[in-house]
Amino acid sequence: METLWTPLNIISPLARGMGTPHRKEVLDYQMNDCNFMKMICITKFLSRKLKEAIKGSAESKLAFQNLNETAHPNMVVLWEAEEALTHANRAEDPTAMDIYEVQLEKAPTRKQQELRLLQAQNHPDYPLTDPPGRRGAATWLATSLTIEELQISLTRDVKRLRTYPTVSDLARR
Repeated sequence: METLWTPLNIISPLARGMGTPHRKEVLDYQMNDCNFMKMICITKFLSRKLKEAIKGSAESKLAFQNLNETAHPNMVVLWEAEEALTHANRAEDPTAMDIYEVQLEKAPTRKQQELRLLQAQNHPDYPLTDPPGRRGAATWLATSLTIEELQISLTRDVKRLRTYPTVSDLARR
Protein backbone atom coordinates (compact mmCIF):
# COMPACT_ATOMS: atom_id res chain seq x y z
CA MET A 1 0.00 0.00 0.00
CA GLU A 2 1.43 3.36 -1.01
CA THR A 3 1.60 6.03 1.63
CA LEU A 4 0.08 9.43 1.03
CA TRP A 5 2.77 11.48 2.78
CA THR A 6 3.92 13.38 -0.28
CA PRO A 7 0.51 14.88 -1.21
CA LEU A 8 -0.29 15.49 2.45
CA ASN A 9 2.98 17.38 2.96
CA ILE A 10 1.75 19.93 0.43
CA ILE A 11 -1.37 20.82 2.42
CA SER A 12 -0.04 20.26 5.94
CA PRO A 13 1.09 23.89 6.42
CA LEU A 14 -2.47 25.01 5.58
CA ALA A 15 -3.98 22.53 8.05
CA ARG A 16 -1.85 23.67 11.00
CA GLY A 17 -3.96 26.71 11.77
CA MET A 18 -7.27 24.83 11.51
CA GLY A 19 -9.30 23.43 14.33
CA THR A 20 -9.19 19.68 14.91
CA PRO A 21 -12.52 18.78 13.19
CA HIS A 22 -11.78 21.01 10.20
CA ARG A 23 -8.18 19.67 9.88
CA LYS A 24 -9.49 16.07 9.97
CA GLU A 25 -12.05 16.90 7.28
CA VAL A 26 -9.43 18.54 5.01
CA LEU A 27 -6.94 15.64 5.41
CA ASP A 28 -9.70 13.06 4.79
CA TYR A 29 -10.76 14.94 1.67
CA GLN A 30 -7.15 15.05 0.41
CA MET A 31 -6.62 11.32 1.05
CA ASN A 32 -9.89 10.42 -0.66
CA ASP A 33 -8.96 12.60 -3.62
CA CYS A 34 -5.53 10.92 -3.90
CA ASN A 35 -7.09 7.46 -3.77
CA PHE A 36 -9.70 8.46 -6.37
CA MET A 37 -6.99 9.79 -8.71
CA LYS A 38 -5.01 6.57 -8.26
CA MET A 39 -8.11 4.56 -9.12
CA ILE A 40 -8.72 6.63 -12.27
CA CYS A 41 -5.08 6.50 -13.41
CA ILE A 42 -4.59 2.82 -12.69
CA THR A 43 -5.97 1.86 -16.11
CA LYS A 44 -3.15 3.75 -17.88
CA PHE A 45 -0.62 2.22 -15.51
CA LEU A 46 -1.93 -1.33 -16.00
CA SER A 47 -2.15 -0.87 -19.77
CA ARG A 48 1.48 0.24 -19.89
CA LYS A 49 2.55 -2.66 -17.68
CA LEU A 50 0.63 -5.10 -19.90
CA LYS A 51 2.39 -3.79 -23.02
CA GLU A 52 5.77 -4.10 -21.28
CA ALA A 53 4.93 -7.65 -20.15
CA ILE A 54 3.90 -8.69 -23.67
CA LYS A 55 7.11 -7.23 -25.11
CA GLY A 56 9.19 -8.89 -22.39
CA SER A 57 7.44 -12.19 -22.97
CA ALA A 58 8.28 -12.09 -26.68
CA GLU A 59 11.93 -11.28 -25.91
CA SER A 60 12.08 -14.08 -23.34
CA LYS A 61 10.62 -16.59 -25.80
CA LEU A 62 13.21 -15.65 -28.40
CA ALA A 63 16.06 -15.93 -25.88
CA PHE A 64 14.72 -19.29 -24.71
CA GLN A 65 14.50 -20.59 -28.28
CA ASN A 66 18.10 -19.51 -28.92
CA LEU A 67 19.25 -21.20 -25.72
CA ASN A 68 17.25 -24.32 -26.48
CA GLU A 69 18.69 -24.56 -30.01
CA THR A 70 22.29 -24.17 -28.85
CA ALA A 71 22.05 -26.48 -25.82
CA HIS A 72 23.06 -30.11 -26.08
CA PRO A 73 19.96 -32.32 -26.63
CA ASN A 74 20.83 -34.50 -23.62
CA MET A 75 20.90 -31.40 -21.41
CA VAL A 76 17.47 -30.33 -22.71
CA VAL A 77 16.05 -33.77 -21.84
CA LEU A 78 17.64 -33.56 -18.36
CA TRP A 79 16.22 -30.06 -17.78
CA GLU A 80 12.74 -31.15 -18.86
CA ALA A 81 12.88 -34.13 -16.48
CA GLU A 82 14.01 -31.86 -13.62
CA GLU A 83 11.19 -29.44 -14.41
CA ALA A 84 8.57 -32.20 -14.41
CA LEU A 85 9.87 -33.57 -11.10
CA THR A 86 9.90 -30.09 -9.57
CA HIS A 87 6.32 -29.37 -10.61
CA ALA A 88 5.21 -32.74 -9.23
CA ASN A 89 6.89 -32.14 -5.84
CA ARG A 90 6.39 -28.41 -5.35
CA ALA A 91 3.17 -28.71 -3.32
CA GLU A 92 4.73 -31.05 -0.73
CA ASP A 93 8.27 -29.66 -0.80
CA PRO A 94 8.69 -25.94 -1.57
CA THR A 95 12.48 -26.36 -1.66
CA ALA A 96 12.01 -28.33 -4.88
CA MET A 97 11.62 -24.95 -6.58
CA ASP A 98 15.25 -24.10 -5.72
CA ILE A 99 16.39 -25.47 -9.09
CA TYR A 100 15.05 -22.25 -10.63
CA GLU A 101 17.51 -20.16 -8.60
CA VAL A 102 20.57 -18.89 -10.44
CA GLN A 103 23.46 -21.24 -9.79
CA LEU A 104 26.75 -19.60 -10.65
CA GLU A 105 30.16 -20.95 -9.85
CA LYS A 106 32.75 -18.40 -8.90
CA ALA A 107 35.45 -17.99 -11.48
CA PRO A 108 38.89 -19.05 -10.28
CA THR A 109 41.21 -16.28 -9.18
CA ARG A 110 44.29 -15.48 -11.19
CA LYS A 111 46.51 -17.31 -8.68
CA GLN A 112 44.27 -20.40 -8.74
CA GLN A 113 44.33 -20.41 -12.54
CA GLU A 114 48.11 -20.01 -12.58
CA LEU A 115 48.48 -22.88 -10.13
CA ARG A 116 46.21 -25.07 -12.25
CA LEU A 117 48.26 -24.28 -15.38
CA LEU A 118 51.52 -24.97 -13.53
CA GLN A 119 50.20 -28.31 -12.28
CA ALA A 120 49.07 -29.24 -15.79
CA GLN A 121 52.45 -28.16 -17.14
CA ASN A 122 54.31 -30.31 -14.60
CA HIS A 123 52.11 -33.33 -15.31
CA PRO A 124 54.06 -36.21 -16.93
CA ASP A 125 51.78 -36.19 -20.01
CA TYR A 126 52.53 -32.50 -20.70
CA PRO A 127 54.73 -32.20 -23.81
CA LEU A 128 58.12 -30.80 -22.91
CA THR A 129 59.10 -28.34 -25.61
CA ASP A 130 61.12 -25.88 -23.52
CA PRO A 131 64.59 -26.53 -22.15
CA PRO A 132 64.76 -26.88 -18.34
CA GLY A 133 66.07 -23.33 -17.77
CA ARG A 134 63.12 -21.57 -19.42
CA ARG A 135 59.85 -20.47 -17.84
CA GLY A 136 56.61 -22.29 -18.48
CA ALA A 137 53.52 -20.96 -20.25
CA ALA A 138 51.63 -20.41 -16.98
CA THR A 139 54.30 -18.07 -15.63
CA TRP A 140 54.42 -16.17 -18.91
CA LEU A 141 50.64 -15.75 -18.89
CA ALA A 142 50.61 -14.56 -15.28
CA THR A 143 53.42 -12.10 -15.95
CA SER A 144 51.70 -10.73 -19.06
CA LEU A 145 48.45 -10.25 -17.10
CA THR A 146 50.33 -8.36 -14.40
CA ILE A 147 51.98 -6.14 -17.03
CA GLU A 148 48.59 -5.46 -18.63
CA GLU A 149 47.07 -4.51 -15.26
CA LEU A 150 49.96 -2.13 -14.62
CA GLN A 151 49.50 -0.57 -18.07
CA ILE A 152 45.81 0.04 -17.37
CA SER A 153 46.66 1.57 -14.00
CA LEU A 154 49.30 3.81 -15.57
CA THR A 155 46.90 4.94 -18.31
CA ARG A 156 44.29 5.82 -15.69
CA ASP A 157 46.85 7.79 -13.65
CA VAL A 158 48.05 9.69 -16.72
CA LYS A 159 44.46 10.66 -17.58
CA ARG A 160 43.92 11.96 -14.04
CA LEU A 161 46.94 14.24 -14.29
CA ARG A 162 46.60 17.48 -16.17
CA THR A 163 48.58 18.28 -19.29
CA TYR A 164 51.16 20.14 -17.22
CA PRO A 165 51.06 18.54 -13.74
CA THR A 166 52.35 20.44 -10.75
CA VAL A 167 54.89 19.05 -8.29
CA SER A 168 52.09 18.41 -5.76
CA ASP A 169 50.10 16.43 -8.42
CA LEU A 170 53.14 14.26 -9.08
CA ALA A 171 53.80 13.80 -5.35
CA ARG A 172 50.28 12.43 -4.80
CA ARG A 173 50.93 9.63 -7.26
